[in-house]
Formats: sequence, C-alpha cells, structure tokens
Amino acid sequence: MTITTIMSQQKTTTNIVAPNLNKIKEDAKKAVIEMFKAYPNDPMKNVFLGKIDAATSIEEINNIINEAKEYISKKKNLDNVKENVINLIKSEYGDLLQYSQKAKDAILKIKLAKTPEEVMRIYNSLNIVEDKKEIVLNLILKELSLGDNYYYVKYKEDNETKSNFYSRAKLLSLKDTLNYQALKSIKIEPVSNFKKVALEVSAKQCGELPLENSIVAIYNKNGSLLTYAIVDSSYLLLDSVSYGESKDVSNSIKSPVDQYSSSQSSSISYNLNNIPGILEATVIGKLDYDKIKQMFENFGIRLNKLSKETQIFDSKMNYFLILSVPDDGVEKLIKTNKNEITIVLINSGE
Repeated sequence: MTITTIMSQQKTTTNIVAPNLNKIKEDAKKAVIEMFKAYPNDPMKNVFLGKIDAATSIEEINNIINEAKEYISKKKNLDNVKENVINLIKSEYGDLLQYSQKAKDAILKIKLAKTPEEVMRIYNSLNIVEDKKEIVLNLILKELSLGDNYYYVKYKEDNETKSNFYSRAKLLSLKDTLNYQALKSIKIEPVSNFKKVALEVSAKQCGELPLENSIVAIYNKNGSLLTYAIVDSSYLLLDSVSYGESKDVSNSIKSPVDQYSSSQSSSISYNLNNIPGILEATVIGKLDYDKIKQMFENFGIRLNKLSKETQIFDSKMNYFLILSVPDDGVEKLIKTNKNEITIVLINSGE
C-alpha cells in the first residue's frame, strides 16, 4: 500500500477494526523505511516507526507520514546545501586544503549541522583568503628552515614572472609586500640544490673579481638575460708576478780648482714565477705554509680594494668562477660562447 493509498483510505473509512489498522500500520512503516532508504542510520526513522506503532487512527498515521515526508524533504535540502558548501570550500582552498585545520574543522561542523542556516554561518565564519595566505607563509617558512643563505625565487606579479636570488632575510620581508596571489605563485629552490658551473672569463667581461656569495646576472652579447647565479668561489688565474724599476742618480761639482762629477744607477726587479707551483710546493711541505698564506691570503679582495683606490685596472686578468646556477639557466649558459657574455654584479658577497 502506498502513502497515497493510506491517506485516501481515511476519506472512505470511518470505523477501522484492529486488523485493518494493523495492516495500514505495516504499510505505513514500509513507506517510512523506503523514505529513509538513503539515511538508514538516521535516528528519526525509528522515531517515526515508533509513532506509527502507537497510532490509534488512520488520520494519526497519515499525519505521521506527512511529518516524515517533510523531514526527509528538509533533510535532502540540507544535504544538498552541505554538499554544495563543502564542495565550494574544497574548490576555494584547492591543493592548500590539506594544510588547513580551519577548513577541515569547518567541513566537520557542516556535516553535523542541523539547518541550512547553520551551514552558512559556519561557512561565513571562515576567512578563506587570510587562511590561505597564512598557509602559504608557513610553507615558505618551512622551506626557509633548510638553512640556506640564499634561495632562488620565482613568482608572478601583475601577470609578469619574476625571478631572482633572495637572502633569507629579504625573502621574509618579501612576504609582507606581496599579495596573496603573488605569494601563492612563489616557487622557492635552495641554492644548495643548484648545479655548479665552472666559467672562465676575462676581467673586461666582469669588472672586479666577484667574491664568494656574490649575486650576479649573466647576459649574452644581445643584452638578453641568460640567468642569475651565485658565486660559489672565485679565483684569479695567475701564472707569474713580475715587477721592475730602475733609478739613475748623477752628481756634478764644480770649483775654481777642479771639477767632479759622479753618477749612480740602481734597479730593482721582482719575479715570482709559477705561482700555482708555489702553492703545490707549500701543500707538500716544501715551503713555509704560514708565510705563503700571509703573502697571498685574500689576494683578490686586496686587489679589488687597491684597484678602486688607485683607479687602475688590469684588463688582462682572467677569472675562474664556480657558479651556483638554477636549472633553467644551466643549459643557456653552457650553450653560449663564453667570450660573448657579460657578468653584472648585483650584490657583493663582501
């Protein structure tokens, strides 16, 4: 017997004997069980079944059936609201959902909500943009916990992709100046993960010797940026050091009696040949380590300083650089003729 049959029977029957009422109750209970088929564990199912068992008339049974129908209708509507809002939260968080305890708690509360209004109150209590920004910042801080001095950072701002090296301190300040969208687009790679590229360049291509931890930009002959890099170590390519000077002194004395003249010349020359050999001999103990170290220690730094102070530059000098280069710059650098590049110092490692 259907629900409609149960209800219509009230109009045609005024006095129902017990056996007929019991049969209607059984049909009504079957109808309720069918209504709750999608919600088998809902406690209200047993409530309605109990009410039907206790009913004493068809009218009462019909009222219980109507009450159950209204409950199921509201429940289906509530379930739809819950599903739509939960899907909305998942969509707005995207892959950040896994990191948000606030979103997970809200979803759990929504599942337990009793009304659509309660569902919306829970959703509106979420500040999703701020929560996502906090998540991104925490992920950035997690990457910074690796302890590198420098990080290669890429991000999008105003539809433009930007990339550069940032110190830990500068990157931490960057998070305060970028909006959420820019922060979300940040990709961070520690310098310790980079490839090491060896590069020999002339002083004319580079200017002063870049020191360890200097940030440089490398351009091709057309002025296009090839890559940014960090100087892992830098060396002067020296085979020998030569120096020479001469001085002439003459004196002339005249008197009524005689005349005397004298002249004197002196020259100084200094040659230090095979400097790499000197270092190698020092390593094997043939030369005094401390003396050689004192002579050559920070040679490049001292040369840079003296060149600045005297404004004299040795354009014939060559440098050998070990660079930490991001993956997207290694191939470009290797394929470019080393004589056609220019290295621009962005940040000194001093």
